[in-house]
Amino acid sequence: MNGTYACVAALMGLAAVFPGSDPIPRADEIDPMVVSSISRPVVPAIHFTLKSSAADIGCSLTAHGTANPGAGERTLDLEPRCSAVAPELAGAQRWMQKKDGSVAFVRDDGSVVAEFAAADGAALESFRPREPILTLFASE
Repeated sequence: MNGTYACVAALMGLAAVFPGSDPIPRADEIDPMVVSSISRPVVPAIHFTLKSSAADIGCSLTAHGTANPGAGERTLDLEPRCSAVAPELAGAQRWMQKKDGSVAFVRDDGSVVAEFAAADGAALESFRPREPILTLFASE
């Protein structure tokens, strides 16, 4: 009886190893007709408070728009006083979510003015520009 269980287990193990035997669908097996018929959800706006290591004041910014999994792009609205908090953000109009989880603020001409990554105690912290350090705190 134990020999039967061992044979069944071995056959199941072999079936899992060989290509084409895996019941879990792979990315290249996704039916584009089915997936493309599902509408993209409208994602609510994301609100942040921006702080700079070079300024005592902060400002608010909002990233809003429809989720676009391919591009990860949203419209970026900076409060007018953000130019006093972080002059380097002047002209930033788009929020680009990257596949690695980082975020870039981009001008209309495609130039990146700032890049952020996940941070301890804050939602995101800049790694470009290096100085001053810009920090985004999630707000309501």
